[in-house]
Amino acid sequence: NSALDVLLENNKFCKFSYTKIKSFNTHGTGCALSSAIAFYLGKGNGLVNSIRRSKEYVSKSIINSPNLAKNNGPMGH
Repeated sequence: NSALDVLLENNKFCKFSYTKIKSFNTHGTGCALSSAIAFYLGKGNGLVNSIRRSKEYVSKSIINSPNLAKNNGPMGH
């Protein structure tokens, strides 16, 4: 019921663990995640903080999705 992402930076591991969200509304999550990470990095946040905040944003967007499609619908930005 959980998902784990691992970042290796400067020979140190950082783990990002989240509860899985059961949803078909995941279209665009990869692009949204990478764009959010770039945004937070551009605002001067460190890499770990940028990833953490971006994953929270994408998770909230999946939870708030509008259920527009029967299969792989869009997330709710």
